[in-house]
Amino acid sequence: MEISETERMSILGKKNEILQATTDILNSLYTETNEAKLQLRVETKLLTITSALSYIARYGDSKTRKQISQTIQGIDLLIRWGNARNIPELLKIICVAVNSIEITFSKSSLTIKGLLSADNLGRIKGQLETLYKK
Repeated sequence: MEISETERMSILGKKNEILQATTDILNSLYTETNEAKLQLRVETKLLTITSALSYIARYGDSKTRKQISQTIQGIDLLIRWGNARNIPELLKIICVAVNSIEITFSKSSLTIKGLLSADNLGRIKGQLETLYKK
């Protein structure tokens, strides 16, 4: 099945949503003083990112879907285990990774470069486990 021009524009719109969400996360880390509001804002924006990535994955080949799935798992760990104020470096890693993705379209699918590697995902999980093992 061929990806239409409308679908391509929609995918690029999702990439723009990711950019906006990561910008909001990074701004909030430095401007929000209320812990509860910060946590809620970061979690909401991370969910926006996972939703956009899931949408993009629908059009990818199996390798792309696997890469996106791994990135979503890393974000899910941050949502479940992370306190935004305690993990700013991990949030920055996620934000940079999802903003640096490059989408390449073919007639029938898309490929993505620049998502989190398995090594980075392992590092995130290890750091979260260390922080919250207490």
